[in-house]
Amino acid sequence: MELAGQIVEWVRSVIEQWHGWVSGGVLAFGLEIAEKIWDFKVTKKLFLVILGLGFFWSIFASWRDEHTKVQGQRTYVRINFEASPATRVPLFQTEFHPWVNFGIQNDGSFRADKEYMDARLEIHAPVFPLPKNLDDMEQDPSSLEIENEVFQAFKKESEIGFKPRSTLLPGEHEFSTAYLSRKLSQSEVDELKDGRKLMYVVGYTKWSDGAGTHEWRSCAWIVPPADRQIIVKKCWSHQDFLETAED
Repeated sequence: MELAGQIVEWVRSVIEQWHGWVSGGVLAFGLEIAEKIWDFKVTKKLFLVILGLGFFWSIFASWRDEHTKVQGQRTYVRINFEASPATRVPLFQTEFHPWVNFGIQNDGSFRADKEYMDARLEIHAPVFPLPKNLDDMEQDPSSLEIENEVFQAFKKESEIGFKPRSTLLPGEHEFSTAYLSRKLSQSEVDELKDGRKLMYVVGYTKWSDGAGTHEWRSCAWIVPPADRQIIVKKCWSHQDFLETAED
């Protein structure tokens, strides 16, 4: 019944647009002037052409109006790795599964339906080993190439397993956790603490609204040694909103 009602509504919209094309506006005004000044008469063939053009215009105009309406119903679900991430410190410990809690928030004006997300911790060597004093660091230890490798590794792991779905109302937020898929070895702890390796936290969330299905990606790296507090820095890439979510 809902589909039938939608079809009736669409047909009514097309007829209204079509009627406006044929009987009103610039076209009707121009034909009336031509008839008064040049005694121009609309032939049957021309009238059918006008009707046909009006029909196609009416379909487009109905689609345009609906498209404009649903675009106004787009909402934004954002992952925030930077706002006071919670974990157990020190983060880098031997035989320990590192984890980081973070927030997800609907910053839009509409509800986000069928929202689901996934996030992981990934380890990768930086462009250069980090200095002991980070104030001496003249450039970012991360790079677009590294971040792409990290994100692709995360996506490959993310394809496995069930992802619970939920609905986020405007202004509503929830929390989730990013884990490393294995326990840390002593060598990894040493490399992470002295800056020979970086721990990344990467994730994405997908949701549906009146304008379609969208995706938000996030990426950050954790500043070593992460002994007393967790400080994260944004990646160069994967900080983006995708109008149409990838499969």
